[in-house]
Amino acid sequence: LQFGTNDNTQMTILGNGDVGIGTVSPQNKLNVVGDGNFTGNLTIGDDIFMSEDGIIGISASTERIVFDGTGGDISLLGANVGIGTIIPSFILDVFGSMRTTDTYVFSDGSTQAIASTPPGFSWKIGSALFSKSFDVNSEDGLPQDVFFRPDGKKMYVLGSQADEVNEYDLSIPWNVSNSSFLQVLDITTEEIAPGGIYFRPDGKKMYVLGGEHDEINEYNLSTNWDISTALPHQVFDITTEETAPQGIFFKPDGTKFYVIGGQNTEINEYDLSSPWNIVSASFNQLINIVDQDALPTGIFFRPNGEKMYITGTLNDDVYEYDLGFIILGKVGIGTNNPRQLLDLSGGGLKITGTNDAPTSANATYIDQFLGIFRLFSHGKDISTKGEFQFIISNIDRSEVIEALFIQNDGNIGFGTTSPDGKLSIQNVG
Repeated sequence: LQFGTNDNTQMTILGNGDVGIGTVSPQNKLNVVGDGNFTGNLTIGDDIFMSEDGIIGISASTERIVFDGTGGDISLLGANVGIGTIIPSFILDVFGSMRTTDTYVFSDGSTQAIASTPPGFSWKIGSALFSKSFDVNSEDGLPQDVFFRPDGKKMYVLGSQADEVNEYDLSIPWNVSNSSFLQVLDITTEEIAPGGIYFRPDGKKMYVLGGEHDEINEYNLSTNWDISTALPHQVFDITTEETAPQGIFFKPDGTKFYVIGGQNTEINEYDLSSPWNIVSASFNQLINIVDQDALPTGIFFRPNGEKMYITGTLNDDVYEYDLGFIILGKVGIGTNNPRQLLDLSGGGLKITGTNDAPTSANATYIDQFLGIFRLFSHGKDISTKGEFQFIISNIDRSEVIEALFIQNDGNIGFGTTSPDGKLSIQNVG
């Protein structure tokens, strides 16, 4: 059965019941070819529905997935959503990298807040310009550290004059000049020389680093971000690694924290087997930063871990570090059975530096007890290109031994960088 005008078939009904609109050979119960306009609500069984006000849903009875075209909103209710995975384990489970532009997404109090970096901005301290300041002297004359809530609406200042945490409200997020003092928490019972403060991203836990007992104090907050509800929970001692701790920072997932110390001028890294539970922490490794500043005070990481920032009072500077990657365990190159942390088999090792650097290529071994062992070659200009040197020094480099020096003319020096013969030995014992 066909319907049409002027030999132009508009609708076809086949003997098997298939209906075609815009086609004379429908393959389904309803086969539409061409554009269409639908007015009113359409429901297909109990699973799919469309309304004339722009709502499209799957499972009409529960509205588990709703696309609201009128307001530009998309709601997915009652189910996990996976991007890059067909087995999502969370409300939003993204397998792979995610990029957002000029957007801030905050959690409901149970997960880490995510912040993006808009185009044209960076984490380069060289591009920083002073904006404004806020005086906290009325609350504490010796402020040691500051922490902001992820949405920028609250600021917490740790002071060592009164040994307290001061909480401020910001009427304009992230604008410190609009801060107003709200309340204070006395921590004298736990620490009389506080140096660093950090909050879990949901505001349910607070951590205070103390220099009097060289420990980290963990507090539970019954009301998120309200320090008046904070109660001491447990303590983790760091005396073995540092006796003058200055600053603390946690990895966003709570599986690592970092303590910067002034006694050994180093950053100590700890692993937490139970995220955010400081008593589950174990020391992992350290890095010495005496070459940059002998009096470090603060530490901060870019959320993706690619950059680290250190403040120091010796030079009153902020230092920016680029971080590579860390492999825990043994690494084999040319072998699948490495016996050392780095095991090279079947070849040599080539280190290439830049031609304009005073020391173009080097390899350094640092031991906190034995000192620094450095092997490098010179390559700044033609007169030194090809020179080779091995030095030994203590950690702060106040004592340096020129152990071996090979000039580009073939002269070799032990204990001297100016060998005047094929073999020159200085300070023979």
